[in-house]
Amino acid sequence: MVAEIVIATAVFIVILTMVLCVRSCVKYCPCGPESLAEGDIEAFSTFKQLYQQQQIEVAESSFDAAERAYCCCCDTKYALCCTREIYLAVSPANTWTCLYKLRGNGFMADVAGEINEHLQRFQYLAWQQHGDFICNYPTVVVAQEWRQWSMETLQYVDNPDMASKEMVAQRLSWVNAVRGMELSGIADLRKSRFWDESDDLSLLLVFRLHVGPRLQHVYDCWESISLQQVYGERLRQIFLLMKQLVKHMLRLLETIMSQSELRVSTWSPRGTNNLQGLPSLALQIHKMSHLLKEQLFEQASTRTSEFDLEHLIANPLARAGENLAYQLHIVEHRADDAAKQTLLETPAEIGLRDEILQNAQASSFGLQDAAFTRLLERVIFYFRTIDAVKEMALLLRFQARFAQLGGQLFLTRELRREHCAETLEAALRAVHAADNQAKSITYAAQAGWENLRRKGWKSLWSDSGPLDNFRLGLHAQGDLSNAAHELKAVLHDLLTRATGAVGPGEVDLKKEIDAELACYKALWKLLQPRHKFAESTQGVDEDVALDLG
Repeated sequence: MVAEIVIATAVFIVILTMVLCVRSCVKYCPCGPESLAEGDIEAFSTFKQLYQQQQIEVAESSFDAAERAYCCCCDTKYALCCTREIYLAVSPANTWTCLYKLRGNGFMADVAGEINEHLQRFQYLAWQQHGDFICNYPTVVVAQEWRQWSMETLQYVDNPDMASKEMVAQRLSWVNAVRGMELSGIADLRKSRFWDESDDLSLLLVFRLHVGPRLQHVYDCWESISLQQVYGERLRQIFLLMKQLVKHMLRLLETIMSQSELRVSTWSPRGTNNLQGLPSLALQIHKMSHLLKEQLFEQASTRTSEFDLEHLIANPLARAGENLAYQLHIVEHRADDAAKQTLLETPAEIGLRDEILQNAQASSFGLQDAAFTRLLERVIFYFRTIDAVKEMALLLRFQARFAQLGGQLFLTRELRREHCAETLEAALRAVHAADNQAKSITYAAQAGWENLRRKGWKSLWSDSGPLDNFRLGLHAQGDLSNAAHELKAVLHDLLTRATGAVGPGEVDLKKEIDAELACYKALWKLLQPRHKFAESTQGVDEDVALDLG
């Protein structure tokens, strides 16, 4: 009898011990679904206070964490054997993989695009390290709120009014607050995942090095933006849109054929001495990016009298040193003689094609050899189109300066309406070519991408994950088409203004205008043979003295 009692007691103790062990395992062991840590929950509270302090309106539950019971064996919330509490974001950043459309118009569109790009790159690096649960982390939720604001609100600011300036000031104040220690809890943000873990994975550094300085620059220049003249502003708007179009064209090239790394963010142009180990096409794109940085994107800080015009229009790949006329229209050949035809004209273009064909496999792009060669030629041909858009942007940049310095009447007096109209028409042709060729490139590449998807092929170019290079390239082509659509609309509007301009009025010329006009005339003479402008509309009156004033 005693033995039976002992055995029953022992069995009871063993069962009770097992139940307690299982419950303790579920409650304290990291098995089962992930949960936010205490530092993350506190970070949600800090961010919520920060938004309230800066009077930035967000949804009430944007920065809340909810407690949920997890049971490994049943759905009963208060199961005695195996329940533990987990914490998740009430409004997780489930849409962080969304690729927002960048509009072509709007003076804040470029700034918004840069902010969105840097923040999504941060989110992607976090996803690489921690997987899909990152959408619950407060840092990723905050990054998504900023991305949504930049792409859904900031980029649609059309005029530099005071309300928009106040909105930018609020966001700047938010950035300055997280960099300081005024609000209690800011220092404890370091306990939250990805706030400041390393130089490559730090939301704090993204705000400190990229978002904050970019917004500060716009805020500091707000008054000068609002004081621009109407006609000069339209010309300047075209110049900025064409610069943006060139960026989209480069973005398309760097993603649509890339197999070496996932191009989530845009390349920063490297120096020409730091390009070792890059594939041939990537090397050429880097060289063009570096050249365009000097020729186009940094010209705003250069005095007109210091321009090196020969360097300003240099492009060895497309020209091979000759002043050739542009051929931007792609002629489609019949299938039976396509192999005998090539779009490329210069030895540099043909050499680049042959070098890439030696190292690349058409099968990795899902294409036959002939189709891959045609795609590659279109991509190399596109460098020429980028060059054409750049040169039209430079011409219109000078016209914008003329209008800002002397007004529309001076512009139409010195360059004549016919010349202004022909320049705008040439810009329209270049923009049309850029848009149509981009669609042609992505259409050809998509056929290969769909083949790889059907076969289950996985690579950085074609993958079943949230991102791959082809989809990034397709998104770049969409942004490019949007910019081209806006640009064509503004060009048509300004073309109407140029052809309908009234006769000249007396304008008091200044030395600054003389320098701009002299440099413009020299650039025009260099570009006239390439774009086949009529001799009768070279447009520059040689009788106008350049030493007035």
